[in-house]
Amino acid sequence: MKQDISLHVSGILLLFCSMAPFAFITNEYYLIGFLAIIVLISPLIKFRYSVSRKIEYIIYLCLTIPAILKYFLEPVIEVETGYYAVLQIPGYYFIFLSIAIIYRVKYRSDLLALHFSSLIILMVSGFSTRAYYFEWFVLLHLLLASFYLRSFFGIYYKSISFSFRIRQGIVISFVLILTGVVFLASNRFVEWLEPITNNMLFPTGSSGLNYAGFLNETSLNVTGNMKLSDKVVLRLITSSQIQRLRCKVYTDYIKGSWKTSPKRKVLSSVVRENLTLPEYGKEYKGIFTAGYSLPEVPEFIDCIVKTVSYGNTVFFTPPETYMLMVNIPGVQIDQYGIFYPDPPSEKMEYALIGLAGLDKVLCPESDDTNRYLDVPSYLDTRIVSLAKDLTSSKEDAYSKCLAIEGYFHRTFQYGLDFKPSKQGDPVEEFILNKKSAHCEYFATGMILLLRSCGIPSRYVTGFLVHEYNRSTGYYVVRERDSHAWVEAYLPQGDWVTFDPTPPGGLFEQYLGENEPGIFKQIIDFVLFKWEDIKDFLSRGDFMGLLKWILESMSGAIKEIVFYPLISVPLFLVILYWLYKKRRIIKIFRKRKDEFIKDEISPVIERLHSLLSRFDNLLRKKKIKRPFNLTLYEYIEYLKEHNLPEKELKITSELINEYCNLRYGLQEIQEGDLISLENKIFKLEEIYAKYRNR
Repeated sequence: MKQDISLHVSGILLLFCSMAPFAFITNEYYLIGFLAIIVLISPLIKFRYSVSRKIEYIIYLCLTIPAILKYFLEPVIEVETGYYAVLQIPGYYFIFLSIAIIYRVKYRSDLLALHFSSLIILMVSGFSTRAYYFEWFVLLHLLLASFYLRSFFGIYYKSISFSFRIRQGIVISFVLILTGVVFLASNRFVEWLEPITNNMLFPTGSSGLNYAGFLNETSLNVTGNMKLSDKVVLRLITSSQIQRLRCKVYTDYIKGSWKTSPKRKVLSSVVRENLTLPEYGKEYKGIFTAGYSLPEVPEFIDCIVKTVSYGNTVFFTPPETYMLMVNIPGVQIDQYGIFYPDPPSEKMEYALIGLAGLDKVLCPESDDTNRYLDVPSYLDTRIVSLAKDLTSSKEDAYSKCLAIEGYFHRTFQYGLDFKPSKQGDPVEEFILNKKSAHCEYFATGMILLLRSCGIPSRYVTGFLVHEYNRSTGYYVVRERDSHAWVEAYLPQGDWVTFDPTPPGGLFEQYLGENEPGIFKQIIDFVLFKWEDIKDFLSRGDFMGLLKWILESMSGAIKEIVFYPLISVPLFLVILYWLYKKRRIIKIFRKRKDEFIKDEISPVIERLHSLLSRFDNLLRKKKIKRPFNLTLYEYIEYLKEHNLPEKELKITSELINEYCNLRYGLQEIQEGDLISLENKIFKLEEIYAKYRNR
């Protein structure tokens, strides 16, 4: 009992020393919550000394649950971050306790259970935090792994086959590999693993565009820095051909920065009965149109957009959009045709309708185009001369735009390594020295050349749409799909899109695959469905969630049954498994019997049977030996349960004699076994007298 108390107190002190710095670096909720958790846990846990194995594993699970709750609840419930951090404390407490008890583990199964449970806790906590102190817990767990290995090798077996050693070596190697993976679960693990696992395990917390691409001022390095990120921004469900989504339009440029001054106008909701909408349009509460004078076109585009990034301040829409269907109170539009949610919303879902086959951008008519002709006063005269040389033989504005666009395609190369000098304008250096750069430089360079020729133009940021998930029928848009292009104003009164970024090469390489492999498609589909589940949970719509699950299961079963490429192989696999199942079980049982036959001698089997008789005898007195106690510790356990002195003396002699025979180096004689049997007979006689009274 004293060992229980000392172990528990030492675990609390270790954890308190590690968490105490929170009192100096953050608010009081961390420290108060930490102390509250310790107070609640302390009276409930008696690790491995006085609980059964079943209760012990239940405690493992209970200590794991808070860290898992943090991971799954944080994306759907708005609570202060400090409260979520407190949920990780039981996991850390368990890790410290595991260090203290590692040398008292008596069974390999317990050793592995302890390791894997603490491993899971540490990994889940690592996925949900990027705090600096987490690295110390990683190093602590690595130290713990060395103790595991020492315990494995420290146990000596008299008779052990070479194959058994090989199997043990495989287990140890597996433990080492998993522990190495935990080391990667430090602050940098999330950024390293997300591109590899296709955003499978982690909720996407924020997007780089949240703080840069949606603001009224942006630099020329925002989009380029996002080309290496695989974070999902949105998913787009459509059967139409959509190439790009607009996010923001900029008009004023000076020394590597673009600025804009959007003038927003509130749109009025349209009466639903006056419109012909797609079937899914009934799911949205509000319908808003831009009020454009639309040309007659034979076809329309329609799609559903589901955003993933948090804090969306704009709607991602194709250039041809004129109608939005949303579930938020209001929608605004600016003079550039950019739609805004009112108020800004997180993880929006909306539908849109546009005109198919248009070669222009749908936006309010421009009254004054002079502001789209401004060029910096310091602009090098060589750039103006270049613009005139490229367009001197062209008669109309559209041909001049194509000439300048083609010049960038032919003469320049795409790249992310361009680092302009600190002096002068970076775009001047890019154009005059023909440097390789990314889309922001190409778009800005073309705008400066167009404006030098007297053609109004503006800078547009957004995303390209190209990655199609054929298994699920939707497009995936990631941060690496971010792009910048040009919209030029032609004399007929239309804004037309031009893209001066050279296609192919590194540009397409950074964009990634248009249709990824089936494995990535399945992973993204699972993540997509998880986003739907979180939406139901955030609304508290449990009946809707149940209905959605049943409908999804029904659709999946129909696809499996009626799709031969899935149903036939699945049926054959089940038949093969049923055929092999009996053979596998027979082989396993045969090998197990051979292993027991080789490893356990008849004398050892007889010793085990005597110990079983002894345990059964005590069970009749309602005394059950805990699995996590050694036989020597069991003697102390019996003393605490007030076993009569005479019985305790015989029991102590029996246990000591058994341990000397079982684990000693002397050869076991027949007389030794008879001596054990006689002690058991004495106990049986004593208990028989009790029953006869």
